[in-house]
Amino acid sequence: MTEKFVVDGGLVRFEVTSDGTTGPQWVERLMRGGKRIGDYGMGVLLSPEFLPTSGIVTKVVVLPCGLFYDEQDRPTTSKICSYANQRGGLTRLNAEIACFIREFFSDKEIEQMGFEYIVAMHKAINISTGYPNLLGVSSYGFGHWLEGYCGKEDTPWNRHGGFAFAEQ
Repeated sequence: MTEKFVVDGGLVRFEVTSDGTTGPQWVERLMRGGKRIGDYGMGVLLSPEFLPTSGIVTKVVVLPCGLFYDEQDRPTTSKICSYANQRGGLTRLNAEIACFIREFFSDKEIEQMGFEYIVAMHKAINISTGYPNLLGVSSYGFGHWLEGYCGKEDTPWNRHGGFAFAEQ
């Protein structure tokens, strides 16, 4: 990752350069750095579907849930992805981006962005529970978490999150 975040019109932007770190290597790297990994997050990292890249620069944009939040009709994963697609130029990214976010940003910085959690909107990865999961980071609880969040298309989200996409 080359720089910290920039807030632009309510959206958070930053860049990540992948380095080929595998899921098991991320486990070691994050834990060595004092980060916590939830059981579902661990399942994603240890899945054969977790495929790292190397040398790929990703322009990341984080959409705040407040852009599309409605108390009566909480946004679902599919609605959030549809909204991102309609904005143009926003696509799903690689799951490894969540690891870089956890490593690079402190809980305080995530909160300064306006979020309690940020979910990397990648192709959901099935874990041993049989359910698809999305990797994300959270700043609540004991902090410094990388977690797996339910990746079903109809999963509703609360207003305190941000959703990371790749920007073309």
